[in-house]
Order: sequence, then structure tokens, then C-alpha cells
Amino acid sequence: MKKTLIGLAMLFIFASSVIAADWYVDDDSSTYPSPDFTSIQDAINAASDGDVIYVADGNYPEKLVINKELQIHGESTDGTVIDASSFSGYGITLSSDNTVLSDFTLIGPATEAPTSYGIKVSGVENIGIYRVKILNSGRTGLDLHGVSDVEVGDAESSFNKGAGISVTDSESVVINNAVTTGNSWGGIALFTSGAYYPPGGSDDITITGHDSNLELIGMYKEETPGLEVTNLYAPQYVCSVRVIDPLPPNFNYFTWYFESEADADDWVVFLTENGIDRESIVEECNQQSEIPEFTGIGVAATLLGSLAIGLGKRIKKKRA
Repeated sequence: MKKTLIGLAMLFIFASSVIAADWYVDDDSSTYPSPDFTSIQDAINAASDGDVIYVADGNYPEKLVINKELQIHGESTDGTVIDASSFSGYGITLSSDNTVLSDFTLIGPATEAPTSYGIKVSGVENIGIYRVKILNSGRTGLDLHGVSDVEVGDAESSFNKGAGISVTDSESVVINNAVTTGNSWGGIALFTSGAYYPPGGSDDITITGHDSNLELIGMYKEETPGLEVTNLYAPQYVCSVRVIDPLPPNFNYFTWYFESEADADDWVVFLTENGIDRESIVEECNQQSEIPEFTGIGVAATLLGSLAIGLGKRIKKKRA
């Protein structure tokens, strides 16, 4: 398996910038007495590639479009709050390479709609997301789609109406020490599609230290026929349950992952109780930690949403 030292690379992303500016954002001037802006988006609009934006603790009712190579650092994860709940579309759109986000909370768009992702990262490379909390999005909290060389560290994605974190048609992605709680589709979802970033499929995905709470499934994959997730390393998930036949409505292939054989056994029973032929279910434990892909957000919403009904019955820097 290819090992990508993404964390180390993050230290050098901006080293080549000859001239870089620091921008300071503060909603009430309590941290930075003379801030450049009171709006994060205004700072993004003024910044150039390679600049750094520091955001003081406070409440920022806005959604963000990040289309430049920037570092954006909040003062603290819980204190710096970006509130996109009243907006439509993505809470944060990230479409630039070589970007780092850290230390803030995003309250995602509240409307349950296909575009109500918390943070949408697509078609980019060399991205770092650290100590970011994403809450209450109308779709998936953090969506990584068609990306490469991405590291997500110590992030939380909770109480979203999709998955906590999803990865689609991407390569060299590391998710370390993520916490997901109460997400409708499950904690971490791996999809393949090929629709927007052909040829599709994902490779070199590493997931370690995942903490899933109050969710139907901690991790699962949905694969489009002919497209796979390869070189997936997720050592805590020692058992898998897969259905060998494609499932409606999009007729993709599903695999679910578990930290114990007992949990996997329970899931097999649950699937059969919900109409899936036992002969089409394959349970494997103590296998090497390599997991396949999954795609089709609509499928996950339909299938996992219906399954959930049944399972529910069971189970800093200050300016000088």
C-alpha cells in the first residue's frame, strides 16, 4: 500500500510562497482590537494564494466559498462558530488546492436537500482539515469527492442528515481520530461513482481511531458495479458483512464494517429480517483490513434510512 506522508507535506505547502499576508477576522474586536474584517468571506475575497486567515472566537453567520490556496485557522474549535444553518447550498465550498482548515465549528445548512453538505471538498489535492467540528447539516457533514492527498485529523461530524464523512472517487486520503455521532446514514461512508470524476474508484484510503456513536453503522461502502475501493486500511474494523447481489434502487454493492464478530452476526440477522436472502450475505472476520468502495448517495439514503427504522426498534494567535 502506498503510504503518503500527508501531514508532513502540509508543513511545506505554503513554503514556496514568496509573499504571503496574514489577515485577521473578529466579529467583535475582542481578540483582535483592529481586525481587518468582521466577515470570514470578506477576508477570503481580499486574500491571495498563500495567505493565512486567523479567525477569532465568535459567531459568524455566513457560508463560505474558498477558491484560493489559503490557510484558515480559528482561535478554538468550540469558540469559533461559522453558522450556515439559515443558508442554502453547501456550508463551505472548497475548490482550491493546497488549503488548510483548522479549529472551528461549522453549523451546516439545516434544510434537508441534496446540496446541504456541511463542507464540500471536490476536485482538489493537498488538503488538510484539523480539529474541525461539523454539526446539523441537511446532508453529509464532510464530503470528499474526487480529491487526492487529503488528511482529516481530530475532526468531529455529528447529527447530520447524511453520513458523518463521505469519500467518493478519491485517492490518498487519511482520516485519523474522527468522531462521528448520530448521523442518519452512518459514520464514515465510502462511495465510488465515476459520474463527476471518471474513471471513478478510490485507492489508498486510511482510517484510524474512528469513534462512532449513536449510529446505525460506523463505516460502510457502496460500490458501483465495476468500480472498487482498493488499498483501504482500517484496522479497527475486523469484520465485514456484504451482499453479493446489487441492491435497489441503484443496484450497487454494499459492505458494512464492524469492530466485533458479535456486531457482524447481529447485522446478518438484521438484514435477513429485512428481506435479504441469507444465501446472498457473506460475513468475514479477522481479515486484513482492506475495504471496498461504495457510491450512490441516493441509495444510502433509501436503504440505510429504511434499515434505521427497524434497527431503531433494537438498538490563536493574538495580533501584536
